[in-house]
Parts: sequence; structure tokens; C-alpha cells
Amino acid sequence: MSNDNLQKFRCLLDGEISCLKECAGLASDLKLALKDKDYGDLSNKISEIDSFASEIALLDKDRDDLFSILKAEYELGENASFYDFMDCLDFDNKLILSQLYQTLRLEVLRIQGIFWAINSFVETANESIVFALSSLQSGKFSNVYNRYGSINSSSSEPVLLSKEL
Repeated sequence: MSNDNLQKFRCLLDGEISCLKECAGLASDLKLALKDKDYGDLSNKISEIDSFASEIALLDKDRDDLFSILKAEYELGENASFYDFMDCLDFDNKLILSQLYQTLRLEVLRIQGIFWAINSFVETANESIVFALSSLQSGKFSNVYNRYGSINSSSSEPVLLSKEL
């Protein structure tokens, strides 16, 4: 049982948590910028979040690879969960890793909530714009009549306002 791999696992969890916290801060800034209609720095904020996303994905892959090694060291099956792994540890390691894992899960939920709020805001704005544009189409709320007094449709001849045009 390598205590060295366990220490690396703790460091990877710590690194992923700190990355997620920074990403959550950027996501909050993005949400506030959208709310305050400050669109000047929007693309920079999005690119910063993208760079954190790739860093988090790399850390997550490293943590998953190391977790597979730890499961093999502790003679757990491939389908063993994190909590199955925790049962094999002493009390101190179990306490530290469970706190780190809970913090990791809470940070992920926090980021999901922030992006849900951003998505909700953007979807609402999009629906409002679509409604406003669709209400401008003729025939939606009022009728357009041709020169004979019947309702004009797209297949009808065009209305000619001035013959000199």
C-alpha cells in the first residue's frame, strides 16, 4: 500500500478544488457582467473559463488514472466506488479524503448552479427577442389588406404604393 500514491491523490484533489474555485469566481463574474449588460469583456471571461475547463479536465483525468492505480493497490475491483476505497483507509486519511471529496462535489454543484443561472438568463433574453421579432411579421397580430379589400397573403400580388417607383 503506497502512501506516496495516496498523498498524490490528495494533492490532485486539492489542485482540482482550487481550479474549480477559481473557475466559479470567473463564472460569477461572467454572470454579473451579463446581468449588468457589461458586454465589453465578455469574450475574455469566456476564454478564461475555457482555459480553466481544459485544466480541470486534465486534472480530472490524472485523478481518475491515479484512482485506478489505488484501487489495484488496495485490491478493489474496477467497479469499486470512492466510498468503497474509503473503507480501506485509516481514520485520518478517510477523514481528510472525505472532506476533500465533499468540497470537490460542492464546488462542482456551485459551478453548475452559476451556469444554470447564466443559461436561464440567456434563454429568457433569446425568447424575448424571438417573440419581439415574430410579432413584427405581418399577419401575426393584424391583417394586411390588398387593393381589393381582401386579406393579403404571401402568394398575393404585392401592394403597389406608387406606380412611379
